[in-house]
Formats: sequence, structure tokens, C-alpha cells
Amino acid sequence: PSWIHPEIFPGVPVLGLLRWYGLMYIFAFGTAYMVLKQTMKEGMLDSKGFKCTEDDLFSFISTGIITVFIFAFDWRIGLIASGGILLFALINAGLQAKGQKISTLKYSADEKLIDSVLEYVQGIAEVKAYNLTGEKKEDFDNANKEQKNTLIKLETSFIPFLGFQSLVLKATGVVIALSSIAFYLNGSMALADALCMIISSFLIFGQLESAGMYSSLLRNLNH
Repeated sequence: PSWIHPEIFPGVPVLGLLRWYGLMYIFAFGTAYMVLKQTMKEGMLDSKGFKCTEDDLFSFISTGIITVFIFAFDWRIGLIASGGILLFALINAGLQAKGQKISTLKYSADEKLIDSVLEYVQGIAEVKAYNLTGEKKEDFDNANKEQKNTLIKLETSFIPFLGFQSLVLKATGVVIALSSIAFYLNGSMALADALCMIISSFLIFGQLESAGMYSSLLRNLNH
């Protein structure tokens, strides 16, 4: 029918740029975020050793939105971005598994340290009466040393994974920028689209990289 237009406000200056399909994208992404947020609150996105946070949810959804728009501009750049996200997800899965394994040792070291402190404090009278101060202090020092070594092991075990995550995302951004320039030079991409892709290459992975760097360490230290 002639009365149906792709514009929401046809013929109106500035507002005439708004399209119905764009509005539907906003509704779709907004609905998805609200549904996933409620699902997260119910714990359905959590697994053993992994607790999804609102920052994680926002990071992945915002990255997904930008990736969808990149696909809309050029499917080739969209495939490059998707490949980088997939590699990131695989590395992050390894990071989570490593952290979960070592965090078990951390919990044990924490318990030993707490038990050592409580035993010393609760039995302070007997310790002094029977001159056991040196023995109990040695137990505490050993427990404290074990916890310290475990924390160091936990943090240093993350370093290779965090480095690979950052390298993959930055390399993907560089590939997107160089590919956009190459597509423009061979005439298969308009200048405006190429500039948008180059700008997107610096923006698309920012939230995702921050979530990957800090979420796993904070989860394992707070559990």
C-alpha cells in the first residue's frame, strides 16, 4: 500500500531519517538484554566456578550489537570480527577452567590460615601456660606462607591467557582496519563504510577485553 513507508516520520526533516527496521533493532536488543538480565538474576547463566555478572552481560551484548551492525555494512568484515570473538571465547574458557582448578587450592589454603588463627586466639591461655608460642606461631607462618604462594600461583597462571586474549582482540582490530583499507582501494567498499569499519575496529572489543581481563580473577578471589 502507498501509505506504508520505511520511514517512521516520512517527509519530516531530520526525523525522516528514522526507519522502522532500525526501531525494531532497538526493541529486539532491548528485549534480549532484559530477558538475559532476568535470567542472570535467577542464576541460570551460572555454572560451577562461574558466576555471570551484569558487566559480563553488558560487554557481550554490546559487542554483539556492534558485530551485527558490522555484518550489515560488510559481511567480510563481520566474519573477521566473529572469528576474533570466537578465539577470545575459547581462550577465556581455558582461563576459567584454569582459575577454577587453582581456586580449589586457594580455598584450602584460606581454611588452613583461618583455622590456624582461630586455634591460636582461642587457645592463647594454654599456649602461654605451656610455652607453645613458638610452635603455634610456626603453624600460623606456614599457613600464611601457603596462602601467599597459592595466591601468587593463581594470579600468575592467568597471565598467559590474559596476554593471548588481548593479543587476539588487538590483532583482530588491526586486521579489520587493514582489510577495510584494502577493500576501499580495490573498489569493493565505499569510503564512508571503510572509515566506519576502521573506527569500529578500535571500539568493538573494548568492553569484551575488560570483561575478559578482570572477571575471572575477581570471581575466583571472591568465591
